[in-house]
Amino acid sequence: MYSDLIVLVMLSWLDQLYETESFSRYEGLSEKFLSSPVPKLLLLAGTDRLDRALTIGQMQGKFQMVVVRHTGHAIQEDVPDEFATLIINFISRNRIGPHGVEIPGLARPKPAQAQGQSPAQTKS
Repeated sequence: MYSDLIVLVMLSWLDQLYETESFSRYEGLSEKFLSSPVPKLLLLAGTDRLDRALTIGQMQGKFQMVVVRHTGHAIQEDVPDEFATLIINFISRNRIGPHGVEIPGLARPKPAQAQGQSPAQTKS
């Protein structure tokens, strides 16, 4: 009797899931990622679902890919120290920051003298 109830609940849940299927697809997301003119890092738990565009882009060197095999879908939660190390290394290697790579749409902090302050005023 309980197994019949579980089957009905599962079927109901699957029906609801199939109704939202058209909203859960990310068509063209890989192409948008690849066309972005900034340094890119893709952290994955596995390569089994890597699509054709990302596979070709990775072979062409359009982004850095790191496979963290001993994790699940939430790499940042499963291995936070390793995740942070990978991100920090990527940022420093690509010189992303106030004096590094220019990233379109990212506001840079203005130097103290450009804001009309002397360096002595900024050292509080």
